[in-house]
Amino acid sequence: MARDRRKERNERVGSARWRLREGDSALAAGRLPEALDLYAVAAYELADLDRADREVAALLAHALAGHGRVDRELGNPRRALGTLTSAVTLVEEAEPNSPLHAVVLTCLGCVLRDTGALDDAITAFTDVLTMQRAADRTGEKVVGTLNELSRTLRLDGDPRAAERAAREAVELAERIEPGGFAAAISHHHLRQALDDLGRPDDAEPHLTRSILLLLRHAPGASVTADAVARWCEVRLEREGPHDVLPHIDRHLAVVEPQAPGTPVVGVLRLWRGIGLASLGSAEADDEARRELVAAERVLADHPDQADHVARARGDLARLAKPSTP
Repeated sequence: MARDRRKERNERVGSARWRLREGDSALAAGRLPEALDLYAVAAYELADLDRADREVAALLAHALAGHGRVDRELGNPRRALGTLTSAVTLVEEAEPNSPLHAVVLTCLGCVLRDTGALDDAITAFTDVLTMQRAADRTGEKVVGTLNELSRTLRLDGDPRAAERAAREAVELAERIEPGGFAAAISHHHLRQALDDLGRPDDAEPHLTRSILLLLRHAPGASVTADAVARWCEVRLEREGPHDVLPHIDRHLAVVEPQAPGTPVVGVLRLWRGIGLASLGSAEADDEARRELVAAERVLADHPDQADHVARARGDLARLAKPSTP
């Protein structure tokens, strides 16, 4: 009997391991419904096994964490919160201070931030950094945690602490892989913190660096669109539309063939429309309307670009009003 139970346990653990590997691959590829099914089945296979068995508990924590990550990606952070809280409880018992513990706690920190529990999220990210540093891990995972912490500190109204975390991330990322994607994200977060502190001159080189690297590594990503939008805003304020519009045109000529329909294309068209509208001629206003309509059409397909969509619609409404003499 004991041998049969052991055999069944090993079969179910082996099946769950396979499903977890496949779930991780599906999540990385953006196949969220498939990943959700795989994590759910893995959790079901493990659910009634002995959780005092550390291997079982760790695998179940992995399955719940994966399920929570997908729920967050699908816009269900509150449902993810319960799942990830259970995953953290399991992994704290089975593999405390392990790489899996750090991964699960990072996921929980992101969901806590999404649900407005900023202090708890900051504590989670700080604890993850302590684990990573104690294990002498100074790679991209540490960079990622520092950037998550910086973002959360900004939301919590502490831009100085956010700057310190992002600056450490920049220094580490540029040392590990100069010009890599992690460096691009880190420069982006540091620029945001410096902007919050009212230091645009200090922020500018990090803005320029982040855009250069983001366009190289992730031209279709939303973070790239956010960085490009800030670049357009700063340049138009400082240099005016006559100098900046040719640069926007050149970016569009390069980016749109590579990443058509992506947020960065919508943002470039939005700011091209804004620049044209500021020229003050009927011909420029007509072209501005066309650009703003095109921008709205592209950005409306991306829920995280709602602010830019609202900006496009607002500028279109202003252009539709007759000018007063």
